[in-house]
Amino acid sequence: MDYVNLFGYLLSNFLSRDALIAAVNAGLKLSGLIGRFVELIIFLLAVTMALEQLDIGRGTIVIAFAIIFGGIVLALAIAFGLGGRDIAKEYLEKKIRGEEKKDDISHL
Repeated sequence: MDYVNLFGYLLSNFLSRDALIAAVNAGLKLSGLIGRFVELIIFLLAVTMALEQLDIGRGTIVIAFAIIFGGIVLALAIAFGLGGRDIAKEYLEKKIRGEEKKDDISHL
């Protein structure tokens, strides 16, 4: 367990610095928060993997992945739905009114 946590700690520090540098270069104001978030996530993953090896946290990784992946997919679906609301409204209004644009190209 000690080696997994040590490796997780080193990996989390490396990736948090990488995320911090990338966020600073991108000009994001919350770059420190992003770096700490990445560090926390990687370290928690390493602790969970160590507990999995000790048969204490059996199935935790699968459940955590399902929750995180489901949350990301739901957030993207909501963002896409709210962002494309006006475009979808205009498209449907054109289709209902029959004002669709005719192509000048004829297919022979």
